[in-house]
Amino acid sequence: MSDSILCNAAPLPEFILRLPAQTAVKALQVRCLSMMAADCNRLRYKLSPDAVNLLDTCQELQKSGYRQKYLDRLANNELLHNYAETLTEKLSYNGLLKLALLTWHFDGSFYGPNAPPPSRELLIFFSPPTYDCEQLCKTLWKRYNDPHTRKETLEDFEAKFVRLISFLEHAFGLIFCIFSSDRLPNNHHG
Repeated sequence: MSDSILCNAAPLPEFILRLPAQTAVKALQVRCLSMMAADCNRLRYKLSPDAVNLLDTCQELQKSGYRQKYLDRLANNELLHNYAETLTEKLSYNGLLKLALLTWHFDGSFYGPNAPPPSRELLIFFSPPTYDCEQLCKTLWKRYNDPHTRKETLEDFEAKFVRLISFLEHAFGLIFCIFSSDRLPNNHHG
């Protein structure tokens, strides 16, 4: 039996990929916000109360070793969900598929109409210093490609995966700083 989820099957519809992709984006956002929280005391006074709350939750989540109490707070955070939704709307099918595979690698239990919060394991994967995608890319690549018709080499897959993660980090940083400002007339962009 093949490791590829796409072997002998039609491509998965985008709507199936979107929620798990959003979950991966949320995990990446937590990583970005945890790092921002340590460095952005000057930025805090310009942020909306919701953005400051999200920043603090992400920082506490990381400091606590990803305790359930903070994961539960993320589950109900509308700002985090809106950012993840905005970013995933910009992704190609292949980007959505790669992120969905990443999420499914750590947690395949999905339910409800919204993307669940990231699993503890996915958050730990994205946390410095554990973030190392070489071995994980190999696993994801095997699931991404049909072994009989490999269209993308492992090296290409890994380079595109790293580029995708870098793009999302950069885009989220810009979106967060622009749309989380308390000085904007309408700071809720959902």
